Amino acid sequence: MNATLLLSFLSVSLLTTGCTIESVTTEIQLRDPSHAALVRTDAAGSQRLPLPADGTIALDARAASSITLESPTTIARWCTMLARDPRGQKLKYNVVADPKCVDAPTAGSVGYVLEGNWSDVRIVERHRPDRAGAWAIAGVSTVVFGGLAAMVLSLGHVRGGPAVRYGLGATVAGVGAAYDISVLPTILTPDSDILIHDFGSGAFTL
Repeated sequence: MNATLLLSFLSVSLLTTGCTIESVTTEIQLRDPSHAALVRTDAAGSQRLPLPADGTIALDARAASSITLESPTTIARWCTMLARDPRGQKLKYNVVADPKCVDAPTAGSVGYVLEGNWSDVRIVERHRPDRAGAWAIAGVSTVVFGGLAAMVLSLGHVRGGPAVRYGLGATVAGVGAAYDISVLPTILTPDSDILIHDFGSGAFTL
C-alpha cells in the first residue's frame, strides 16, 4: 500500500511540475521615431502609420518570432488579428504565430513591417512570471484537496479498514501537494529582462 501511494504521488508530481507560467513581451525602442517607418498591410492595401511619440512598440511575443534576422533595414515583421489591432500612443500588438500572415494577410488579419536604422533601435525581451495566478492555483488546490483529504479521513466505515482510509486520504493530499509543487517555479522565478539589441549596434542574429 505504501509503495502504491508513493508511486501515485511521484507520478502526479512528474506530470505537473517544472513549468514557469509567464508572459513574454518584446519591447522595441526607437531613439528617433522620425527616422523609422511602420507600414500596415491588410486586405485593402498598405499604408504608413505614425509611430508613438516615445518611440516604443511592444509585441506580445518572444523576440525570435518577430525580429528580422540580419536584415539591413527591416527591424521587425509581425501579424495581428484585425479585431485586436491597437490604436493610440501605447502600442502593444498581439502577434499571430503564423509568419506567413505577414506576407499574405487574410480578411481578418493585419501585417506590420517596421523599417529603420539598427543603430537607433533597442530591443528588450521582458519575462514576467504570473505569480498571482500561481498563488491562486496553490490556494485553490490546498483548499480543495485538503478538504477532500479531511473528508476521506473522517469517514467512519471504509471497506478495507483504517489502512485503506488513511491511504486514500494520503493519496488525495499528495495530489494537492503535487499541484502546489508545480507552481513553485513560477512563484520563485524573478522578473527578468533580456537585452536583445542595443543602440549603436548593427544587424544581428538571435
